[in-house]
Amino acid sequence: MNRKRTALLGAALLVLLAVPVLADPGPGPQSPLASLVTRPGILIQALKLTRAQQDTLKGLLQTLQTAVKAKTTANDALDQQIRIALASPAPDNCAIGKLVVTRNQNDLAIVAAFTKFDKDFSAILTPEQLAKYQKLKNLLLHREAKDDADEG
Repeated sequence: MNRKRTALLGAALLVLLAVPVLADPGPGPQSPLASLVTRPGILIQALKLTRAQQDTLKGLLQTLQTAVKAKTTANDALDQQIRIALASPAPDNCAIGKLVVTRNQNDLAIVAAFTKFDKDFSAILTPEQLAKYQKLKNLLLHREAKDDADEG
């Protein structure tokens, strides 16, 4: 029985590696999780989620996507404002600083949204599913760190 579980987990991890899940979700501590939430099918298959868990996952993903989209849209506008302000002949350092601080607050809100998703999603998993989920995240974190080292 233990061999069967190990083989199934190994197969799931191989499938995970075969799929290009690291499509540059952006820098930050949420990157491995972002890789998984952009492809919920991986979570559904690897963790063998029940129908009820899948429905909950769908709701959690919608909440996460709404929060992240609002903040990334705001960051896009802030980035443009920062570029324009920096390109001016006499940049107002205080105004630029306020824009940068606001952008940083948005980034922190994005990280908080991913953290909340992770906590809420973890809460609906069985102990076995939770262990697999942690392994998937650790695998992606390790892979991302390796990719970063290869680029540097």
